[in-house]
Amino acid sequence: MWERTLVVNGFSKAFAMTGWRLGYLAGPPHFEQACGKIQSQATSGASSISQKAGVAALGLGYAGEAVSVYLRQFHFQDTVISQASTVTVGVRMFVVTALFY
Repeated sequence: MWERTLVVNGFSKAFAMTGWRLGYLAGPPHFEQACGKIQSQATSGASSISQKAGVAALGLGYAGEAVSVYLRQFHFQDTVISQASTVTVGVRMFVVTALFY
């Protein structure tokens, strides 16, 4: 299975680094080489400060406690707004099952 697996991800969601435009790819060498050829002709490299920030984020482990704090706050805000809309005359809000932060 490994020889057919390609992981492509970014830092924006997992590490709350929106706007940094930093991502990564992991897979077998033949996939990585092919993707490298395409990427080198399509985009420029990530800035050095973005790369250093990414390395620091990876040092946190899986998103670290900092991102968990953000997520708890976002969920709290969603709950407050949802509850407030139920008592506000003339306002109707749909409860969503997934959120984009």
